[in-house]
Amino acid sequence: MFSKRLADRLPKRDKPVGYDLEAGDWVEPLGKGHTADFIFVGKLDQRGEQDFDWVLNVSFSNPGDGLQRFEPDSASGGSELRSPYEAPLDGYIAALKLIRSRRAHLRDQTTFKPDGGYLFRVRTELDAQGRVVKAWYGKIYGDFFDMVYYLNPDGTRNVEFDPKRNLFHPAKPDDSAFGNLGP
Repeated sequence: MFSKRLADRLPKRDKPVGYDLEAGDWVEPLGKGHTADFIFVGKLDQRGEQDFDWVLNVSFSNPGDGLQRFEPDSASGGSELRSPYEAPLDGYIAALKLIRSRRAHLRDQTTFKPDGGYLFRVRTELDAQGRVVKAWYGKIYGDFFDMVYYLNPDGTRNVEFDPKRNLFHPAKPDDSAFGNLGP
């Protein structure tokens, strides 16, 4: 499984920008990625330092790709596994719109939720009847641009991560920084 922390800014606003989960980078020419697993479009309406509206649209490249929100499993009685062991077969949405608004001296209004996360399906191939033939599944902890993602390229829906088997090699020294957001 690939695991990586993405703590970065969107490199462009008002235009689609692809992110390749396997490469762990933005899609060319902004990075070394080739496959746009996630497509982000960010729009900022900034009227002042403390007065703005930020909208982030998240979409995907393939029919059948998508994501769904999950909340941490509080019923596990303190288990370290905070997400489902396996991604579901269906229930994925093809687009997500997140909004953060700030007005001076008022509390932020936001649909961003840093607790919990998302399960996702990418690189989906469908048969003639629209059934999933092949896909990669994964999960995200945190919220976009300060998140840790896990991507399982073996085609199963298993999203359990073994830290000793991260497919990103060599592991970066700051990999331990995402421990508080996983597993």
